[in-house]
Amino acid sequence: MPCLSFRRKDDWTQYPLTKSLQIPATESELKNELQVSKKQLSALRLENEQSITSFKVKRDELQEEIFLLTTQSLKLQENDKIQQEKSKQFEVLLKELEDSKAALEVSLAESKKSAQTKVLAEHGEVLKADKQIVFNKQVPHIEDVIDLLQRFSFPETKFEELGKALDLKPLLDPLFLNLTNRRSLTDCVIQWIRNSKTKPLFASLLHALRSIKENAIADKLDQEISVERTPDLVLAAFDNHHDNVLSYSLSDPVAVANILYGEGIITAENLLSAIRKSIKIDYYVLEIFADVLSRFPLNEPFGKALLRDYGAIVKVEAKEDEYSPYQKLPTSVEIMVPRSIITDISSIRIAYGKMMYNVGKVLKNSIYDFEALEDFIGSCNSDLKNDLIKAPSHIMPVIKKGCSLIDTSLVRAVAEEFEVSEVQIYIDEYNHVFENFCQSLSVALSLKEKVADSNCQTVTYTLDRKPDENILKDIRDILSKISYDKFVIIEFFEQ
Repeated sequence: MPCLSFRRKDDWTQYPLTKSLQIPATESELKNELQVSKKQLSALRLENEQSITSFKVKRDELQEEIFLLTTQSLKLQENDKIQQEKSKQFEVLLKELEDSKAALEVSLAESKKSAQTKVLAEHGEVLKADKQIVFNKQVPHIEDVIDLLQRFSFPETKFEELGKALDLKPLLDPLFLNLTNRRSLTDCVIQWIRNSKTKPLFASLLHALRSIKENAIADKLDQEISVERTPDLVLAAFDNHHDNVLSYSLSDPVAVANILYGEGIITAENLLSAIRKSIKIDYYVLEIFADVLSRFPLNEPFGKALLRDYGAIVKVEAKEDEYSPYQKLPTSVEIMVPRSIITDISSIRIAYGKMMYNVGKVLKNSIYDFEALEDFIGSCNSDLKNDLIKAPSHIMPVIKKGCSLIDTSLVRAVAEEFEVSEVQIYIDEYNHVFENFCQSLSVALSLKEKVADSNCQTVTYTLDRKPDENILKDIRDILSKISYDKFVIIEFFEQ
């Protein structure tokens, strides 16, 4: 029986189109072939079912992802809406703060103006009530001189002689002489007081009066202005140098205060009186005073008691001002000091120790007159006299004691006095490193924005832990140096 050749439709995916299927001639072979084809079809169907199941799983996963993305999108939209509402609330609050600031500035300006007016009025009353003080000044006033001359019956017709004696050439002008005697005397005194070539002092006026034979008037005038004159003249001399002393000469006010206290010029009563006046001007001074007292063991109980009472008062005041539309300017700024900065300060301590080590080696090999060196150190710092021993190995520890991370003036003075120029490079190198460190530290702590541009009086630095006393002293010195002359308080987070 001839064999027929044909393609089965179900096998197109497995066999090439060119391949032919041979159909058996017998019925038995045909059945076998059908069984094989049936098995192949079952395998294909099973494979299709697995593919469909896999597709369904992937479809479910995609639907779940789409649901999550939709949920996140809704949350983001809701967050955006909340942020917009908060932004609007912040703008409203900012505007209220600006309005409050403007109102506070106006109020402060009015209060300051009122206070100045009151002080000027009181000052005027004092001047009117006690003219004797005016007479005691080195530079006399026009009204006082005329009043004294008239009171002691100075002949006003002699104003021309007085003018010549006072070396006032304008009084010789004929036009000026046409004025009345009284007016001429007044103008004579005015020209003398305002004359920039001669120094108008009562002493020169007395000399002029005696030169024109008015000795009686000169004696009376001298007696009048000499009453309690010395204290006022001394005070005037102090006032003349007051600004210069504060600005330039008074480089170590603490040391000066200690010496004045030892001389009995400054007493505990004076100090407490000055503190009381400062508290009346700004009550926050009490907190600073209490904090300082707490640092000394004998005064610590009093300091803590003051702090406790002060805290209770300020707490009540804060409650009363809770709903006030005006906010007080901050008198204190709190700054957290990272631990890394303490590590950086340790590196500065190492740089300082390296500098002192190199300087010590040079000084030991360059200075041989140790007695002169000891005298010089004792003159520069009297507190070091008891530490001086006539031995080369003991000199550098004394110099180190007189210096610190922020003050190398003693070792610099020794190098300059004994002409040891080799150490200057070590000192300059350390000072350069130290100044750069201080600038970097100030930037890291944002001190310009938080301290320099604010009206605060104190800066409270908080450390995460308390270091040993030597490191703490160096930290306090450095922070005090870069805190724009504010009072520095150091606290510890662990407390």
